[in-house]
Amino acid sequence: MVLQTDSVMRLCHAAMKQFAPGEVHTTRIYGYSVLILMMRGVLRFRENRQTVELHPGEYYIQRDGLLQEGVPIADTPPVYFYVEFYGGSYAGEGPGLALSGRYEMKQIQPILQAISSAYSRHTANQFLLNSHMFRIFSELMQSAPEYSNTPELLSMVRRYIDAEYATPITLPALSRQFGYQHDYLARLFRRHYHISVYRYLTSVRMEHADWLIQNTDLKISDIAAAVGYRDPSAFYRAFEKYCGTPPRSRGKPAGAHVHGALPGEDEEPNRDVSGTTGDLAAGGVCRPPDENQSDQP
Repeated sequence: MVLQTDSVMRLCHAAMKQFAPGEVHTTRIYGYSVLILMMRGVLRFRENRQTVELHPGEYYIQRDGLLQEGVPIADTPPVYFYVEFYGGSYAGEGPGLALSGRYEMKQIQPILQAISSAYSRHTANQFLLNSHMFRIFSELMQSAPEYSNTPELLSMVRRYIDAEYATPITLPALSRQFGYQHDYLARLFRRHYHISVYRYLTSVRMEHADWLIQNTDLKISDIAAAVGYRDPSAFYRAFEKYCGTPPRSRGKPAGAHVHGALPGEDEEPNRDVSGTTGDLAAGGVCRPPDENQSDQP
C-alpha cells in the first residue's frame, strides 16, 4: 500500500507527542491521515484489527477512516512527532510513498524543528506548513530501499534464509533482523523476486529435505527438525503439498550410497542474485508450492 499525491493534500496539524506512563493510543476512527515519526520508546496499536508496533527510526502512516485501537504498552512510553493531513489517495501498488518504513533522523529533524518554530512563533501559514509536509514525504521516499539499496537488501534477506532455513524464520523476525516493517519487507521481496518470502523459505526447506531423504538414513522426524520443523506432522503436510508425494515414498533405493552435494552447494557461494527475476524456488525435483499459500513464514 502506498500514498499517492494525485489529489490535493493539506497539513492540518503537527506536533510532538509523548505518552505518560500507562497511557495508550486513542481508540478511534479518525477523519485525517496521520504520519507518525517514532523518536523513542515503543508504540503499539491495532489498525483494522492488525497490530502495529513502531520503534525509533520507523515511520507509519495511519489511513483516515480506519478503526485504530489502543494497546497497553509495557515498554518505555513512546515519543513521536505526528503530522495530521488530509487528501492524497492510497493504492495497492504503483508510484508513491510506502505506508511504513525507516527514516534518517538527521535528514528529517531540521524540517520538524522548522514546523515547531513556525507554530511557536505564530508565523505558520498553510503554504509554509504544506511545503514542510512535502519535504518530509520527499525525504521518506528518497530514503526508501527502492531509491537506494533494494537489490543489496533483498540479496541479504535471501542469503539469510538460505543460511538460517533450519531456524524459526518469521516475517517479524526478518523485520527485526533487517530493520524494516515486515509487511514492507515482504512486499519488496515479492516485487523484486516474483515470489513471496514464505514460498521461498518453503522451497529451500523442501529441497534440502528431499536431498536428505534420498541420500541419508535419517529418520523423517530428524529430517523435519533439520529443516526447521518442530512438528513432524506439519513437515509431512508441507512436504506432500510441495512435492506431490509423501516423504517416505521418496526414500533412497536399497543399497544406494550417499552422493552429491546439498542443494545449492554446487553454486558459487557469493553468487549475486540481485538481478534475478522470476520464481526463485529452488530448482530441484519437487514442484513449487501453491501460489495461493499465505505469505507467513
